[in-house]
Amino acid sequence: MSAEQHKFGRVLIVAAVVAISLGTGVTLTLVYLWREASKPREWDAAPVTAAFAGASEWDDVDANGRPLNRGHFEFRYILENHAASDYRLSDFDNPTIMTKRGAHYELAPDVRLKLPLLVPAKHRVLASLNVPFDVFDQVASKSSATSEPVIPGLTPESSHLFREKFKDTSGFAVFDSTVRYRIDLPRAW
Repeated sequence: MSAEQHKFGRVLIVAAVVAISLGTGVTLTLVYLWREASKPREWDAAPVTAAFAGASEWDDVDANGRPLNRGHFEFRYILENHAASDYRLSDFDNPTIMTKRGAHYELAPDVRLKLPLLVPAKHRVLASLNVPFDVFDQVASKSSATSEPVIPGLTPESSHLFREKFKDTSGFAVFDSTVRYRIDLPRAW
């Protein structure tokens, strides 16, 4: 083997080692970046905050005004946007409403936030959360009403009913997965 061939062989081996090293480095970097990007971000509760503003109770009726033996509580919250950009939430964003029980959250499939919602940057708006109830629950509650404080906007019986249904609940939360915001709706009962 001539000196030139030997030198060419060494250059070829060095080039192969460098190519393999670069390929491995690039591959490891891409795997790391992919794993980091696929990790879910934390839920951010700071941009939009809520304060209880009042409640009301509605009995549902059909088109002819006849009672349907069901109704809903409407809880109103003042949402404040602390961010520098507007916050929008619509049915297309598919927000998830949950009840907060201690440090854990549980799905509240029947509870609805009135949408669409727009909270301009650095402003406040009124938002409504609707919680359904069965009139039969309300009748049972009337027989067991106590001297508890009344939730502003509700009757003593309705306040008792709501407290019974949500006695272990410390509030509600709206999870918006499009921007990873969590809006905590504080307990008012």
